[in-house]
Amino acid sequence: MLTVHVMVAANAGAQTGLLLDEYGASPKSTAMGQAFTALANDFSAAYYNPAGLTQTKGVVEMSVGGFYAQQNATATIQYVPYRYDDDMPSEITGQRANKGFIIGIASSLDIPSLVTAYPWFRRLAFGMVFWLTFPEMLTYDVGPEPYRPHFFRYDEGFALMAMVASVAIEVTPWLSLGGGAFMSQKTYSRQEAYIAMNYMGTFPVPGWEEDEVIGSRVSIWSEAEIVVIPTLGLLFKPPVESLQDRISFGVSWRKESKSHHARGPLIVNIGIEDPEVPGKPTEIGWSDFVNTYMSSIVGFSPQQLTFGLAGRPIEGLSLAVDVTWKDYSEYVTYGDVKPDPPFEDTIVPRFGAEYAFDPKFSSLWLRWMARISIRAGYYFEATPVPSADKSHNIFDTDQDVVSTGFQIDFPVMQGRILSSLEGYFQYHILRDRHIENDEDPYFGPADLGGHVINVGGTLTTRF
Repeated sequence: MLTVHVMVAANAGAQTGLLLDEYGASPKSTAMGQAFTALANDFSAAYYNPAGLTQTKGVVEMSVGGFYAQQNATATIQYVPYRYDDDMPSEITGQRANKGFIIGIASSLDIPSLVTAYPWFRRLAFGMVFWLTFPEMLTYDVGPEPYRPHFFRYDEGFALMAMVASVAIEVTPWLSLGGGAFMSQKTYSRQEAYIAMNYMGTFPVPGWEEDEVIGSRVSIWSEAEIVVIPTLGLLFKPPVESLQDRISFGVSWRKESKSHHARGPLIVNIGIEDPEVPGKPTEIGWSDFVNTYMSSIVGFSPQQLTFGLAGRPIEGLSLAVDVTWKDYSEYVTYGDVKPDPPFEDTIVPRFGAEYAFDPKFSSLWLRWMARISIRAGYYFEATPVPSADKSHNIFDTDQDVVSTGFQIDFPVMQGRILSSLEGYFQYHILRDRHIENDEDPYFGPADLGGHVINVGGTLTTRF
């Protein structure tokens, strides 16, 4: 049998932006516009501010749920007759949906038997966020070529999972410190190749009849890597006991991630395979047909620093404000080269609110609801891609992100366990943007816009 072996060995990468940055790390934080640095009072504190884990109530809090995000980012590109690729699309109408599981764990480590032996354990806390996406495991996709227009974010289908594990310590009742590591695995999916050879009889080949059509086999190996990103956090409350439940201040920092080395050798060998021993060449042997490199997708997440302030002016009402600086000026693309001109740093303001109350339902069908929380949030994120970008054909635009959500608490097992049902809805409004591209050799002016919808929910149990 004539066989073509294709091997792609590449460090894995993903679209710029972390899965949790775009879609949030828990139903509560997402519903509150991700203004969570100073609030940080559920398992997602492991991501937003590890120090907030010391606010965990009970020994263990565990959440399990799912999410679904549909991208509808659009671009209309004007035709340029002299462009290099005549097959280049004139319109981009969205990307694949992202979907998967949400798993969250938080623990105060206040286990009686453990605290008796080691009293200092009472001051420790642990948290973890784990999002597992549903990639197309049986397909292969190398992503957009560098010269083709492509969107900068939203498509996280290349990321198999996103996980954060953090620990925290309560130094004093008004000061907590925490740290952890964000871990992300990236890989590729989707490629289809069908090749057939027709032997014409010019040169005799053992076992191959004249005019016989023989198909080829394509084999693909894809490498993945774990990218580890450190994160630190601080949570401060006034050293006055009467104010500690009223106001809090948080700071968090996360290092940049450069997982963009998504290029590897593409080797195609052609030869005659021994039909009795698959993979073993016959006496004719093998020869290199192609030995080149494939460009893939860029995965870069900027270093960021966030300051947050949260207040509880009245019973049941929580308000939060975050301001995040993202160091996009260090962004590099294919070949470790900065775009021309470089990306611009961004400042992201976030706002969130929650109101929780006891509904005091008397109906037999409703009185299981012990507490209801209603949430809302908003943030604005400007694009770091300058309008004058001429070298990498990267599409992006400013976005307004609005969100809302709910939580219903209900006791089980005669009140020994408290459970919660949480849900959220997030809507990204991608502002209209026109790009001239006067000097671009590949594509002309483009108009950008669209939206992204993200929904999800979890069931949480606290012991």
